[in-house]
Amino acid sequence: MIWINGSRFWLLFGVVALAIIGVWAIVADSNEPVSEPPVDPVAVYRSAARDAYEYALQESCEPDPRWERRTVLAAERRVLDGYGAGLERAALRFNFAVARADVELVMQRGQLGCWADDDPTFAEAHVEMAKRGLLRAVENLYRLEHAVPEAAPIDTIPTAVAADFRSKTRTLIEPLHPRCRLVSFQKDDRVLAASRERVRVFRSSLNDTGYALHFDIAESDAVFARSRGVVECAVSRSVPWQSVSAEYANAAAQQIAALSAIARPAAA
Repeated sequence: MIWINGSRFWLLFGVVALAIIGVWAIVADSNEPVSEPPVDPVAVYRSAARDAYEYALQESCEPDPRWERRTVLAAERRVLDGYGAGLERAALRFNFAVARADVELVMQRGQLGCWADDDPTFAEAHVEMAKRGLLRAVENLYRLEHAVPEAAPIDTIPTAVAADFRSKTRTLIEPLHPRCRLVSFQKDDRVLAASRERVRVFRSSLNDTGYALHFDIAESDAVFARSRGVVECAVSRSVPWQSVSAEYANAAAQQIAALSAIARPAAA
């Protein structure tokens, strides 16, 4: 039998307790990527259409007639145009047009990106990549058509206005569904509760307006975009969760104000 005097017992007990607490803290504060909600298959179709138009419209960073995509991708762009022109179902035409308008808006804002074609060898490789990517995206569109419902939604919002509204909606929604924990020892659901409640109230205010449709489209597209990414979470911030909650709530309020300014005429 081994005897341990009182002081040594409590010292040993303290060491073991601290070790247990440390392990618990590591497990409790693990910053693993969170699971995602189910993906809307129609969002996958729209994503394929966006991919196709991005390949079709991205130009060289420095304009060079040798690599002008309008010329070097002429045959592939005709395939894309032919696909769009041949769509018979209204629901397919609607979602295809939504994707095109989204990409065109990004291009108008100068945010589409470009190909670094300074070196002719790389430029030729980029052109081939764009050709293959565009044709692969069109193949995906054919493959994904079955996922789009037969009935087309009733859309009453002008194309450019709707694209701007969807873009701002994605900006509102994406930060409120982080893939990694925002702060240590507090669940994101609590940190973001105030922000998400603001969004819920705003979405409810869109009922009986044409903007409800485009809010829901932007939300489902944001979910799918998150599902495509691979995330490695860094250590979460050790700051008071209340300050982070207020930061996100204030940002959401500003973005909702911008969206309300667009939707107000329809809601009036």
